Amino acid sequence: SGYVYSSDKSTDSKIRASIIDDNARSAAARLENLTYSVTQQRIDAMSSTRNQIELSEKPNVPVCFIDIEAIGSGVILPQKKPDGMSIETPPMLMSAGIEFKSYKEFRDYYNKLDTHLVTSPKSITFWLQRFEMEFLNIADPRLEQRSKYHKIKPEWRFINPPEYCNRDFEALSKAGDVGRIVKIDGQVIEKGDVKTVMTHIAFRCVHPNAFGVECGHINLVEQDVERGELTKPGACKICEGKKYVRLESEETKNEAIQRISVQEEEVSAESRSIMVELRGELCESVEAGSSISVVGTMRLEPTTKNGLICDHYILASHVEEKSHSLTSMTLTQSDLEQVALFEESVDLEEKMALVTKSYAGHIYGHDEIKKS
Repeated sequence: SGYVYSSDKSTDSKIRASIIDDNARSAAARLENLTYSVTQQRIDAMSSTRNQIELSEKPNVPVCFIDIEAIGSGVILPQKKPDGMSIETPPMLMSAGIEFKSYKEFRDYYNKLDTHLVTSPKSITFWLQRFEMEFLNIADPRLEQRSKYHKIKPEWRFINPPEYCNRDFEALSKAGDVGRIVKIDGQVIEKGDVKTVMTHIAFRCVHPNAFGVECGHINLVEQDVERGELTKPGACKICEGKKYVRLESEETKNEAIQRISVQEEEVSAESRSIMVELRGELCESVEAGSSISVVGTMRLEPTTKNGLICDHYILASHVEEKSHSLTSMTLTQSDLEQVALFEESVDLEEKMALVTKSYAGHIYGHDEIKKS
């Protein structure tokens, strides 16, 4: 956000962002020296929050990327504390017990963040969302002005996990990575409709006081989306009453949600698939038939109410389509001879039947559609 450079009152958000962007380019050079792959996406993820806000497609939905592998490299932050940098945390973080005694301690904790991102992505997301608006407003004060008229809904994307996070579909079925970041490659075979999920619901207390007047206090209750059950508030903090009405107001927080089914790319008679849940701006980002790479958190969903047996799925943090990448095919002389033999040995109707059977062989039926 640039807060570490805000102690110098002569700087504004643009200058601070420029300093961080310069640091990102220096970090990219250090990564290259360690033979890490450096792409524009990686440089953008290491750049200032202001730059990432400006790169977001929608001004009211700032998308910020966190590169797990780059953080784990240990070279994003320089060994020596940069000039003008302060490690003092904002008062809100200090009140939560988050502060650092030295630059070395700050750098050590930062370099260990990759482990927490992989093993506890839900906790990391919680803390990011708790303090996001304070830091986003520091990074780009225009957001604070915009929030007076529009709801700002930041999104955090975890990208480029280490190789040990790569999973095949058989490993996923063992449910050994629940609550952790995983990465899979597969093909989208089914795509559901976009719906809305209530992540926080506002309830107004209508318990009457001694004069018969309703309390009116608003209680915002976080919902357990995984279990899919409505969580109601307990006793009101103001009057200790328990009589509420549910509000469909701006206090209630909701999010777009879409589920897709992703199948392993190596098709066989027993091809495995897994459900992937997309949230926010990731919805409608892929089409059925696309080959994609998914980075997300393994989660469980009970098959029955209050049940202990669960289906597993991936809550996507980042989805990248691979279908557009160019591929080449090399045919040997033997391949060409087999094609010529096929052409001469059967008539057109048999050819169509064989081709139809082979095309998208993991999808049974729909022969007429395949022929067309």
